[in-house]
Amino acid sequence: MVDAAPAAKTKPVYKSTEVNKVVEPFVDEYNLLLIDRDPNDGSKADKLPSSDVLLQRARDNTQYLFNKIWQLKRKIIKDAVCAELPAKELYRLPREKPIPPPKEATKWERFAKEKGIKKQPKSKKVFDETTETWKPSYGYRRGNDDTKDWMIEIPRQKDPYRDYFGERIEAKKERTNRNEYQQMKNQMHAIKSNQRSGGDSVNDIPLGVGGRADFSSKKELTDKIHKAKLSTASAGKFQPDIKGELKPKLGVKRKFEPNEHNFKDEKDRQLNILKNLSTKKPKLDENRFGAAEHAINKAAAEDNDDGEGEKSSAKGKGKRGDMGKKRPMGARGKSNVHRQQHYQKALKSGKPGKRGGSSSAGGGGGKKGKR
Repeated sequence: MVDAAPAAKTKPVYKSTEVNKVVEPFVDEYNLLLIDRDPNDGSKADKLPSSDVLLQRARDNTQYLFNKIWQLKRKIIKDAVCAELPAKELYRLPREKPIPPPKEATKWERFAKEKGIKKQPKSKKVFDETTETWKPSYGYRRGNDDTKDWMIEIPRQKDPYRDYFGERIEAKKERTNRNEYQQMKNQMHAIKSNQRSGGDSVNDIPLGVGGRADFSSKKELTDKIHKAKLSTASAGKFQPDIKGELKPKLGVKRKFEPNEHNFKDEKDRQLNILKNLSTKKPKLDENRFGAAEHAINKAAAEDNDDGEGEKSSAKGKGKRGDMGKKRPMGARGKSNVHRQQHYQKALKSGKPGKRGGSSSAGGGGGKKGKR
């Protein structure tokens, strides 16, 4: 028999922790930051580095950063060796907004600090004796929930005709309202203390729709909901619509022409402007002038016809006939010149004037004689 030699176990090969750099990199242990300053390969300057080269470079930079961290002062915390980072940064990282001020302590937190009361951690699970299972200590389906009892034991000294189930529900509502009221008082106290310390006035106003409901209209609420949707990173593209939500009436978006035009398009545009200016006519409605002149001539012709035809028998009857005439469309009131021309034509035709003058042969004008 030939015994097969056991297969030799291959030991993993680890790379060296020593990293050699052409140019000393910039290291900031406070921010755990390393900036590699090594130049790229000159022979392949026009080509992108491969993934293997990038992976090797990232590994060396990470190893170099850890070597710098473990050169700092060390201390042991709960059987773990930790390195103390420096208290001052060397490279200021950009930050969009300032660091928020420390949160104002609540009334209970200030009382607990004065009395030396420490918060005792509570277990999130509790053993329910009814179902003999572990359930959450609070919240939905919590263990030992007395509100689910179908029977309540009443002591002898208590009134058996009272509604103890209703009292239990009312007591729970009262506790909830008291906690909400206390929470609102803590928020108002934090806002006032921030104002006294010179905090930012913009942060004093809580975010949300805000405003009073009795002074806000339906249109204002719709606009505020629309603005809140557009304030997301996707500008409201993926926000679901609310049931019965009204779309706000947005204005027409103006369209601007590009600053750089094609030479042919620019030439045609300028020529069209010059053509419109040269062929522009005055904004005068000649039809209205013609209609007014036609109405005046027609009125003068009717006056001549009345003088040559039958003469009126009474002055009042003639007045009623003149007032009953319908003024043609487009005719305007007669000017002084037109009234003078009308009066001269009436004298030539034998028609009496409106205010005075001798009566005609038919006795139509003047006072009526006795019979």
